Amino acid sequence: LSVFIAFSLLAAHAAAGDPVDFDSQVKPILTARCYACHSALRQQSGLRLDTAAMLIKGGDSGAAIEPGKSAESLVVQYLIGDGGIRMPPEEEGSPLTGVQIALIKQWIDEGAPAHVDSPQQGQASRCRRYSVTCGLIGGSSHTW
Repeated sequence: LSVFIAFSLLAAHAAAGDPVDFDSQVKPILTARCYACHSALRQQSGLRLDTAAMLIKGGDSGAAIEPGKSAESLVVQYLIGDGGIRMPPEEEGSPLTGVQIALIKQWIDEGAPAHVDSPQQGQASRCRRYSVTCGLIGGSSHTW
């Protein structure tokens, strides 16, 4: 039931035409479904999907997204299985839902806006994963 409610809320958001937020809406989908192979710890095909900047930079095949052009974005082509390759691969799990793909496409079509990615954010993210105190660039520290 909670999964149905979550998908209903995503669909209502997309239908309302509100701008999509990378950090609160797109990144959680990528985290749950893509990070095992495409994150700071592992970059299969040279691709990281943990920041918007890394999505734009892309990997061995080029830019993963073309801001403003979801139909031309490799990540969308792979998510829908265009060209015979689907991500995540069948052995890694079920495909993303239509609602999830629509949300990612909307975000790309909106120009892929995101907060500026910084070394501090990346460092804090790693700290949160391992629950340690980190010294951040600039001398400050943070405990997660």
